[in-house]
Amino acid sequence: MKTDPILDHLRSLPDAPLPDTLWPRLRQRQRTRVARRRRAFGAGLCAVTLGIALSLTSVAPPPIPATTRSSAPIAHLQAVDRALQAAYANGASDDELSPLWDIRERLLSNTTTQSRETLP
Repeated sequence: MKTDPILDHLRSLPDAPLPDTLWPRLRQRQRTRVARRRRAFGAGLCAVTLGIALSLTSVAPPPIPATTRSSAPIAHLQAVDRALQAAYANGASDDELSPLWDIRERLLSNTTTQSRETLP
């Protein structure tokens, strides 16, 4: 059986000693990897928590202040307008905006109907 001369030569070489700094460097790399994974997990957890918190909040119209009967529809319309502005500023979805627009349209139609009735 023929043997490989290169393999024989490599087997005849003495084992090289490991540097004293090898194990501390390996431990430090392992610590760094673990710390990165923990930071990434923490950042992901924060993002998910923030997403859930923001999805649970809803855009509700502000309470309508008590006003006199003649200015009540206008005050209600202004309150709904402020609620719409706040909803758009907070990036509300179409599903959250639709009820506010419906309320605004009803108030606007009531306001125009009442103003026609008061005209001589």
